[in-house]
Amino acid sequence: MSDGWIRLYRKIQKNHLWKEPRKFSRAEAWLDILMEVRWSDEPGIVVIKNCVLTCNRGESLYSLDTWAKRWGWTKSATRRFLDLLKKLGQIDTQSETHTTRLRVCNYEAYQSEDTQSETGMNLERNANETQATPTEESKESKERKKVKKTTKSKFTPPTLEEVQAYATEKKYLIDPQAFCDYYEAADWHDAKGKPVKNWKRRVVTWHGREKKRSASLKDLTGEARLAEQKRLYELDYDTLTGEQRDFLSGYLGRLTMQQALSGKLDHLREGATRCTG
Repeated sequence: MSDGWIRLYRKIQKNHLWKEPRKFSRAEAWLDILMEVRWSDEPGIVVIKNCVLTCNRGESLYSLDTWAKRWGWTKSATRRFLDLLKKLGQIDTQSETHTTRLRVCNYEAYQSEDTQSETGMNLERNANETQATPTEESKESKERKKVKKTTKSKFTPPTLEEVQAYATEKKYLIDPQAFCDYYEAADWHDAKGKPVKNWKRRVVTWHGREKKRSASLKDLTGEARLAEQKRLYELDYDTLTGEQRDFLSGYLGRLTMQQALSGKLDHLREGATRCTG
């Protein structure tokens, strides 16, 4: 039946079926958005890093990282999904300080004007009835326990802020943004195609490589420095995935641009002098 609609009580989020560890489907992610945006007519006040924001009915101030963690997705996959919803006219987004404002379009079509308390009383009973009886441990409950045990160590991609904080704490020589972009490009798999299980170990590996690169580049300048830089970054090029190669090419391009802008490429300076002389 495709006509009409149902009221979906938010307490479903506490039901054991909804709380099962999993990667959300796009349909589940859309339902999660509908349940997480503010339903009250009265605006709410949200404080994020000493910044005071107002959240209106049908809006959310969750960051991209927060949505990604809720759904078990990568940050890039989350961004693509939200872009799709915007193209379909289901949401609008607006950049705010430290976060993103998400607004559900035509929110009234999903939210009844009736009081929430009546809906809650009717549906809370139905939600509770779906809970397994605790006195009997069925096969299903045993399977759920097994799933919980196997997913305790399930990898969750870190946020950029987490990588920055860890690198700062350990005084590691890495570029946190480059680190996150590199692994997001391969959906958090290494160069051999194996899934990353411990991102902090990867940070340590990056630190070791950067330390060696810094030592190799210490006394080099101009074209010699750039050539050595490329050589170091291309050592494992043949083992990289296509997406990782694309990222690496862009990263090397940014390094070249940074050096050019800072005046470290002597031959560019000399060429400019000849052209203006």
